[in-house]
Amino acid sequence: MENKKALSGVVTAVILIAITLAAGVIVATMTNVFVTKQLNKTASCYNIIEKVLINSEFTCYNETGDYAQVSITLGQISPTKVLVSLTYENESMVYSLYPEIKDIPGMTNYPNNSTGVKLPANESGQTYIISGLTSKPDKIQVAPMMGDTQCEVIDTLSSMDSCN
Repeated sequence: MENKKALSGVVTAVILIAITLAAGVIVATMTNVFVTKQLNKTASCYNIIEKVLINSEFTCYNETGDYAQVSITLGQISPTKVLVSLTYENESMVYSLYPEIKDIPGMTNYPNNSTGVKLPANESGQTYIISGLTSKPDKIQVAPMMGDTQCEVIDTLSSMDSCN
């Protein structure tokens, strides 16, 4: 009888070790998946600082026409899209610019007011007219999307001159 009790203790220890190892493998696998996903997201948005900028020289607000001119400069980068956000009086308007020409309500090309806007080509800029504003924007921000990853805001303009 004593031998059977000793054998039960060994079996119990082996089972506990196997459960501990299995739990460790599950935790390691889940951590690896999470870390890999975060690293891929970070890699997509790495090294894009100063590659999508708001050109303050050509960005202004026209108080008589209730519109803003927003100038975007694109560096050596190929975003899927760029979000342009205008914030004023606790409201926010967001426009998505794509590499392809799209009709975006309230946004036209400067200076001819033509519809069908798109991102500027690499190493160039484009100015857009955003109409229908009720007041001068407090802040303009741009945030690119690289592939399927939406990156953080990489440029902000907090003060806007008058176009008049």
